[in-house]
Amino acid sequence: MKKKIWLWNHYATDMYKNKGGRHYWFAENLIKEGYDSTVFCANTYHNKSEFIDTGKKKYVIDILNGIPFVFVKTTTALGNGLDRVKNIGLFYWNLRSVAKAYAKEHGKPDVIIASSVHPLTMVAGIQIAKKMNVPCICEIRDLWPEAIFSFNKAKENSILGKVLVIGEHWIYKKADALIFTKEGDTDYIKEKKWDTVQGGDINLDKAHYINNGVDV
Repeated sequence: MKKKIWLWNHYATDMYKNKGGRHYWFAENLIKEGYDSTVFCANTYHNKSEFIDTGKKKYVIDILNGIPFVFVKTTTALGNGLDRVKNIGLFYWNLRSVAKAYAKEHGKPDVIIASSVHPLTMVAGIQIAKKMNVPCICEIRDLWPEAIFSFNKAKENSILGKVLVIGEHWIYKKADALIFTKEGDTDYIKEKKWDTVQGGDINLDKAHYINNGVDV
């Protein structure tokens, strides 16, 4: 029986439209290697009013070039205001029931790969993987919330900043494995002294670097 891999990326809807992109190519190549690979994403396009209609359902499925895409219902969002917060929150909320329903129909996964940019996809991945008793690999494509602090969207020593850092630490700790897309990103964990070598609780042996690569 083929091993099932679920790839979660809120914004992979654009990869569906463009027929290319990191997780489209992940799924494509995993299928070639004999895995049953499925991409879960929002039914909305990033920063566009365009969306994929789910009707009265929480999700719809479409198969593109042999890759199943599961579109999770959420709201459209333009810009980075409250609409985007609602879009992210609803995706996280619906993803839980969608994962349960999809697993009931197609079987539970052998592993979930939950990818940022925003952290709630990874939080959902960890929570749902635990319920299904399968491992969750968290992929960090942006050093969140460090990027928020760098652009002065929030102060690290503020209440919000501290909550975000606690959440980030929780993700790194609870993930069964970590993927970073930029070489040297694990230095950030060392700077925070979260790694086990410095008395922390994150074993960097579970951290891996996978860039986008080149199709040759």
